[in-house]
Amino acid sequence: MTSYRVGIIGCGGIAHAHAKAYLELELDIAAAADVKNEQLEKFRELYGVGNLYDDHRQMLGKEELDIVSICTWPPLHSEMTVDAAEAGVKGILCEKPMATCLAEADRMIEACDKMGAKLAIGHVYRFWEAYIEAERLISSNAIGEITFIHGISAGDLLSDGTHIVDLTSFFVSDPPVNWVIGQIDAHERRRRYGHYVEDAGIFYLEFRNGVRAFIELSQISGNQPSLGYVGFTEESLFKDLNRARSVDWWKKGSRYCTA
Repeated sequence: MTSYRVGIIGCGGIAHAHAKAYLELELDIAAAADVKNEQLEKFRELYGVGNLYDDHRQMLGKEELDIVSICTWPPLHSEMTVDAAEAGVKGILCEKPMATCLAEADRMIEACDKMGAKLAIGHVYRFWEAYIEAERLISSNAIGEITFIHGISAGDLLSDGTHIVDLTSFFVSDPPVNWVIGQIDAHERRRRYGHYVEDAGIFYLEFRNGVRAFIELSQISGNQPSLGYVGFTEESLFKDLNRARSVDWWKKGSRYCTA
């Protein structure tokens, strides 16, 4: 089996999920970088990482890494992705959101294309069994032709709503978007993970294949869950993202059923 050398940039909460996944795959976590020494020492203790750095550029320059996970706050994603690509890393997994603006996202794509690096963003829901099966049913027209998607997220767009947006695209095979309109309420000037976030927001979009989607976001709605509705010509699908397995259906000619 091919052995890959992995480096992790940012050793906070989500980085532990990355580390455990790499160890499950029997990959070598060769190095880690973080500006906080206590985070690095925890990585050494938990995962046996021997090469620790307080500067990600030093790590990228000294270690010959095949894969890098970027687990820092969003404002740093673009810079660190570009640095990893230019250092010759061929597989880069960047936590969501990809970036905090389109210009930063474009820089990431351009650098990875130029250096021949594969870039993936941590939209993990599209790899969950329930969503893979839902996408299979949708793409095969087994439950009718998809017509509309309605997503609801209890968080802000960049932190949590990005999962809803990615699933929406996944369910319709990731086509380009024709147009998008939206509105946000940001009166409270909230900050999360180093960037400003909205109190609430809505947006409406149309994909190239004609499917439209309406997405709602809110941090001021109390314990509102993250939900998804997918409408078809024959049936409708409902998924509560807080429940890992179950999917509910509304069949044509009936009021409600559960699968």
